[in-house]
Amino acid sequence: ADWAVVFDPLLVPDPARAAWADFKDEQEIFAILLGEDGKPREVKIWLVVLDDQGFVRTRNTSWRAALESDPKAALRIQGKEILIRAIPVKDPALYDRVNAAYTAKYGRMPHVFLSMMRPFAGPWNIYRLEER
Repeated sequence: ADWAVVFDPLLVPDPARAAWADFKDEQEIFAILLGEDGKPREVKIWLVVLDDQGFVRTRNTSWRAALESDPKAALRIQGKEILIRAIPVKDPALYDRVNAAYTAKYGRMPHVFLSMMRPFAGPWNIYRLEER
């Protein structure tokens, strides 16, 4: 028979990307990052999913540098640990979409909380997550 099997990568779901969609409604998410003392620490974070990609954001927090540089950075979601790489979002349109998704999922922060966060004020740092 003269036939061939054609492999079309667009028809095969990408398991790394599909995994983020599974977590879009999750509220209990922890980043596992190296602390300033060199020991792993857990930080509760918020996650949004757009176009089957996971995004996190932070201001100038104590854990931002570790999110960017820790080669063992991970998220704990639904009892699973996922090694991640955080890629800064530079595209202004995507940046705005991620911020809008955060507001839609988590609402606006209460005024009292914002006054406590004043030392961390500044623009959001938004990261797209890749599974390592």
